[in-house]
Amino acid sequence: MNQLLKQFLLGLPFTFAVTTSFGQSYNTPESVEYYPTDSSYFVANASSGEIFKLTANNALEYFVDGLPAGPHGLELVGDTLYACTGGSVHAINAATGEILFVIPIGGSFLNGITHAGNQLFITDFSAKKIITYRIASNTFNTFVDGLLKTPNGIIYDSIDNKLVLVNWGGSAPINAISLIDSTVTELTTTSLNNCDGIAMDCEGNFYVASWSPQRISVFDHSFTAEPLTADVTGILNAADIYYNRFVDTLVIPSSGNNKVIKAYFESCFNVDTPVTVAAQLNFNIGIHPNPVNELLYIDLPNNGIAYTYLIYNMVGQLLIETHSPAHAINVTKLNSGQYMLYIENEDAQFTTVVFVKE
Repeated sequence: MNQLLKQFLLGLPFTFAVTTSFGQSYNTPESVEYYPTDSSYFVANASSGEIFKLTANNALEYFVDGLPAGPHGLELVGDTLYACTGGSVHAINAATGEILFVIPIGGSFLNGITHAGNQLFITDFSAKKIITYRIASNTFNTFVDGLLKTPNGIIYDSIDNKLVLVNWGGSAPINAISLIDSTVTELTTTSLNNCDGIAMDCEGNFYVASWSPQRISVFDHSFTAEPLTADVTGILNAADIYYNRFVDTLVIPSSGNNKVIKAYFESCFNVDTPVTVAAQLNFNIGIHPNPVNELLYIDLPNNGIAYTYLIYNMVGQLLIETHSPAHAINVTKLNSGQYMLYIENEDAQFTTVVFVKE
């Protein structure tokens, strides 16, 4: 772990809790998902069948209500928000809140959710299995069955191309699941009880929320070093935590005391890359289409200034660097998912989010 992370764990980050705003209030906040289009967060209100939106200025707004159960886990893929609702998954338009369709997976208690490309992976807490849903073909099946522990939070590890799973219960192990053959292996044993959520930062460190002890533990990517404890106060029964890699913020739904806690710390993304966002370019930039599957066009003035375009994945790896005078980037070699686009000239830099789809 780098020095910045160690400083964070020693308690240097600024943290605050958002509890109520404009008459809205949390009722067992269970899961958080970032919406980069307007820098807001979706928050699952598990005891009331609602999803709230926590805006960039920390106002709390209704987004979806009347869901049949939960919701619990949330996962954004492109412009669709998927929500675990009992034994089904609701697909929701992330821009409007319109319920697009319901996926009748037939689960017992669908809880954690993540995605790799256009494939969702969902933990069934009661049935001790993991279900996969293929978005393109609208089909689903059991991916892993007969788990020995009760599966809870799950995340896609884009560095090693595998799933990482935390478990409920005493001395809960952390497991890896192969995307190739669904083999389950143990990454590490722990002394943690009732692990709920898991998140990964831009350096590949994993954050795990446990109910006993009440804390956020931080593991290195290989799970070989002793875990550290994040110095975040005020949490009670932290649920499906989320690490926002765009702004280096750990967001914690504290379900036991109806809070959402944000912990900020100095960027680790910029430590390992030459890119530092110093200022925005002094004109409007249009990027289209977004999501994109072939050519991404960038509307920039033809003022004779040279521009460099860099696309990074969410763990800070540079995947594309081009100096195209046509202001277009070919993204056909990228997998489906979210990426960070940097546009540089000699004076300033601009960054935005790009969604790549199949």
